[in-house]
Amino acid sequence: CDADLIVMLPAAYNLVIAQRATFRQRFKIPLDFTDREVCAQIWKTQAISATKTVRTEKVLDFTVDWVDRALVEDEVTKGVFDIVATHTATASLSPADQLEWDLLIVDGETLHDGDRTFWLDGTVTLDPGLTECLEGD
Repeated sequence: CDADLIVMLPAAYNLVIAQRATFRQRFKIPLDFTDREVCAQIWKTQAISATKTVRTEKVLDFTVDWVDRALVEDEVTKGVFDIVATHTATASLSPADQLEWDLLIVDGETLHDGDRTFWLDGTVTLDPGLTECLEGD
């Protein structure tokens, strides 16, 4: 049952993204997602103090690919999804920018009247990679 879940949110989770390559990261969150959605984005940020940043520009919306949305009776599989960015989207990110990301879960109207909860957030580090491909660049 979701009510038994106790967690401090959001949890810190930093990403390393290889530029010019498809990015895919799998998550398993212990919730039934039959009436929930997931949104994840990368933003440019700017430090306004030693401990605080503000977002300045959205640079990427991840696609969410669902593996399993529903709660299974044995509770072994639930809330399994990938966040995905295409190779062209990762190529457009700049290592000169300070980048942060987060993952937001939006409850459906039948669950808590559409509550929105940030589950994960962190920094984004870019790995420029070396190999180039002639086809599809």
